[in-house]
Amino acid sequence: NVHIIRHLGQQVSRLNKKKSGNEFCALYFDEVSLRFGFVYRENEDRVVGFEDYEELGRTSRPADHALVFMARGLLSQWKQPVAYYFPQSTTPADILEELIITVINSLFSVGIFVKAVVCDQGTTNRSAVRNLVRRFPSGDNSTFMFRINNEEIVTVFDVPHLLKIVRNNFMKYN
Repeated sequence: NVHIIRHLGQQVSRLNKKKSGNEFCALYFDEVSLRFGFVYRENEDRVVGFEDYEELGRTSRPADHALVFMARGLLSQWKQPVAYYFPQSTTPADILEELIITVINSLFSVGIFVKAVVCDQGTTNRSAVRNLVRRFPSGDNSTFMFRINNEEIVTVFDVPHLLKIVRNNFMKYN
């Protein structure tokens, strides 16, 4: 959402006048399930409720998930959802990869620097991150780091999900 990102950039630059470092953030993303439904928006003359990746296209399939991106300050206490998309089921890895790049570039354009990407260990998430590492290598041959806009970005898998996976493995394999 260009309006939210622009406003967030203004707020962060205002915070930086008081204390430096407010421009560094982590970018979180996750999908949540939705009950699908359709709404006609008269002012836009379009039906909402279909799979929609904004600039990457729209399909005629009903959307049943929301993919949400949230930026959260690393050195200060701020967080803000910055983008959302409506996939059917799970977002394909190639589309997710492009969306991550788009959101990072949008934040960068207003002076906010993404230092980490945080997600769960879903198959498409891992695949998208792997593709980003191959496409934008950081230079140190890391399997979890990539570089966009000359900024190193590390991938962090969501700790609560990691704990849940460990618990499930203990329960499954005794």
